[in-house]
Amino acid sequence: MSIYSGWYTFTIAPVGYAKMFLLVLIGYLIVLFLDFRRIKRIPLNEALKNAE
Repeated sequence: MSIYSGWYTFTIAPVGYAKMFLLVLIGYLIVLFLDFRRIKRIPLNEALKNAE
């Protein structure tokens, strides 16, 4: 790949991997929290009626 024009070497420090992992994890937890809040608002009898 290095013989093609426009190719450049991309390096990332190990700390960068940790930062990316933490940011993805935080985003996942935020979405999880918001979804659980939304799901808790659905009445149980309504959810059981639409289980078909």
